[in-house]
Amino acid sequence: MSGYLLKISRHGEIRREAFKPDESLAQLQRAVGGWIERVEIPAFTREGLDCDCFVNEEGLFNPDPVLNIAVTEMAGRGIVGDAVLAMHDGEGRTLGIPEPLARVLAKFAKKAFAVGVVRRMRFVPKAARKENDAKERSDA
Repeated sequence: MSGYLLKISRHGEIRREAFKPDESLAQLQRAVGGWIERVEIPAFTREGLDCDCFVNEEGLFNPDPVLNIAVTEMAGRGIVGDAVLAMHDGEGRTLGIPEPLARVLAKFAKKAFAVGVVRRMRFVPKAARKENDAKERSDA
């Protein structure tokens, strides 16, 4: 059984892609658009889930980096660009995610995206108001 990769785009789209064990590194690199870097997802570690999150290790150097809200929420730190979830064995090999778990992880990512959007809606306007207030004071 090969399973799936779960691609989480920087725009919040979540889709499954059939995992190809014979070209796993190339497939991961295509999914994130460059060299890969593993990012820890604290909830996966806490639950003992052998699941990895990979992102483009040079994503911040992109001339127009776009925050990946879902993965930022899941990782607890700012992540830009597309990301992909995959399983691993104890020996460093990448594995596909079984169908039932892929559905659960997709729901987890969708919920993280929703929470991240709400969090940004709540806090960004305050920051914008502070900037406007400061600008008005400096203009006076």
